[in-house]
Amino acid sequence: MSNKRFISSIVEIGLGIALMLTCAFGNLDSYWSGMGSALIVVGTIFLFRQIKYKRNPAYKEQVDTANNDERNKYLGMKAWAWTGYSLVILLAVGSIGCRIAEQALISTLLGGIVCLMVVLYWLFYLCLSKKY
Repeated sequence: MSNKRFISSIVEIGLGIALMLTCAFGNLDSYWSGMGSALIVVGTIFLFRQIKYKRNPAYKEQVDTANNDERNKYLGMKAWAWTGYSLVILLAVGSIGCRIAEQALISTLLGGIVCLMVVLYWLFYLCLSKKY
């Protein structure tokens, strides 16, 4: 792990605090306050992990091994593939279900997302087939 992750954690925390303060004293709605809270939590977690990584040699070795393990990389790719397949199917079913429930706008939005995902898959496939 690099100093970039350390710095980005601090930036995330700072951005989260800025969003929270802007919501408290400005006109922003609770969405941005929630986003600020999430950034603070995520930034803090990653900051503590970065500190532990730098101070604890056993943890550093464990993280480095996990990050460079081929089995973990393979499992990660398979998990993303299954997630993608499942999401396309769920969105397509949701699109049909919303059309039956006469929710045309939501149905069209879900169908458009499915189409976008299929087009992105096709483009990435073409790019990767040229690279590999």
